Amino acid sequence: MNIVTHIGVIFGGKSYEHQISIRSARYVFQSVGQRHSSGNLLLHPFYIDQEGLWRSQTYASNVIISNQNALDHEEKKPFPFSYSMIDCWFPLVHGQFGEDGQLQKQLEQTELPYIGSDAQTSLRCYDKIRSRQVAKSMGIHQPQYLFFKSAGNQTNEDLKEAIIREIKFPFFVKPAKTGSSIGISRVKNEEEIIAALELAQSYDHNILVEEAVENCLEIEIAFIGSKKIRLSIPGTVDYEDEFYTTMAKYSTHTTQNRALKNSNEPLKTQLNKQTAKIINCFNVKDMGRVDFFYDQKHDILYWNEINTVPGMTKKSMFPFLWKAQGLGIESIIDKNVREKLY
Repeated sequence: MNIVTHIGVIFGGKSYEHQISIRSARYVFQSVGQRHSSGNLLLHPFYIDQEGLWRSQTYASNVIISNQNALDHEEKKPFPFSYSMIDCWFPLVHGQFGEDGQLQKQLEQTELPYIGSDAQTSLRCYDKIRSRQVAKSMGIHQPQYLFFKSAGNQTNEDLKEAIIREIKFPFFVKPAKTGSSIGISRVKNEEEIIAALELAQSYDHNILVEEAVENCLEIEIAFIGSKKIRLSIPGTVDYEDEFYTTMAKYSTHTTQNRALKNSNEPLKTQLNKQTAKIINCFNVKDMGRVDFFYDQKHDILYWNEINTVPGMTKKSMFPFLWKAQGLGIESIIDKNVREKLY
């Protein structure tokens, strides 16, 4: 007799990535079905609305099916509705509240295991400034950067002057705490700096500025597991935008994921070595994605970021890379659940 493991799939949230989270959860349910084909996993939807409040499973199911909030009169709670049947949580909330440790702290109050890194690790990875500082202390090669924490008495003209002194064009201006390229600008000249700062500041008071890597191939590697980490093959994304924008990630039909099955062996070895080092340095576990910039002309690899709750939409790199190796979402969940519970 098979033992059925009940998985609480959490999605939505109050970040700017709310709709992306819904798309991730919808793709998981479409890929796995409510019940995994082996009968061992049973998925239950748990939806957090844009106020940060939990809704009933009936409401959550309605969002998964139609994205319509037809039952808005239903009760809202600051904590999950009945979860006595749940054996393990599977958070798919992207951005603030989902990747910054807040949701993880809340889940720890349920005294149930959850897939993903703990609260402290999540925040360290999500905050671009903190993650850059951790990487620097560990000797991880990354682009030249500069950051501003709550500018205080400094005007944007002051920040502009500091950037020009320290950072070469072109460069990126980023909010410290957003995902999916939200609020990010690629700056090519002095005239574009103020607008880029203002856009980033509309999302976060803390700002990261980093040099763009020229001759760049963006490379991503997924990982799963905790007791025994497994790395995917590397992949890249072909897109037409100036950089890998939110539009390119989720809306543009011309964007294409591409597995780098035949990339040169020295580069693969370096990627795997650096990915393993980063996973260890940040103490991440269960699942995630590590992103790099590769200067093809000078053969230099730069670390970009680590994502502890990677996108699970049908356009996302994480499921694409595993599918290229014959591993479906249901197997990814099953592997993590087995390590958590057995």
